[in-house]
Amino acid sequence: MSHPELKAEQAYVDHAYACLERMRDVVLRAADAADGEVAQAALDAWAAKRLATFEDAERGLLFGRLDFEAVERALYIGRRWVHDDEGDQIVVNWQAPAARPFYTATPQDPQRVTLRRRFRAQGRKLLDIADEALDGSTLDGASVGDFLLEVALILLEALEPVFAARKAAPSPAVATVVVSVSVHVHLPSS
Repeated sequence: MSHPELKAEQAYVDHAYACLERMRDVVLRAADAADGEVAQAALDAWAAKRLATFEDAERGLLFGRLDFEAVERALYIGRRWVHDDEGDQIVVNWQAPAARPFYTATPQDPQRVTLRRRFRAQGRKLLDIADEALDGSTLDGASVGDFLLEVALILLEALEPVFAARKAAPSPAVATVVVSVSVHVHLPSS
């Protein structure tokens, strides 16, 4: 059974990609606006770097959402910042300070987060949604533990070639994520 809000969230994802396409068009037009050979070379280099970040979004632009106490609008977390034509934020980069509660909020310290929503996507298509109420409960009878464990295992599998190429163990940050997910999944519910 699919999540009841899957269709609405897919519409948001579609909107985010439409905004991203408009941002990409602005970068492409800017690359043609240089006056002079040196300026053109600088703009070309800048545009190439920017366009590479747009390509990365094709693997999945959004991967989560946060709902906060007393804040009407949800915060969508993804691979890169996306804004609309008015400059309003549509997706926050996962590295931005505003995204921090997505990784650090817990039922013991919710950091004003009422709901953490995780998306599983293939390219531009949402496949599944997992909700985590940070009061420790489940939503609509859905448990988040198995979903989180699956995400952690996918992450480790994806990073395995990187560790093998470096001939090194996972970094402390990756180890922390794995331990955090493992603890969360295996904590007994009270």
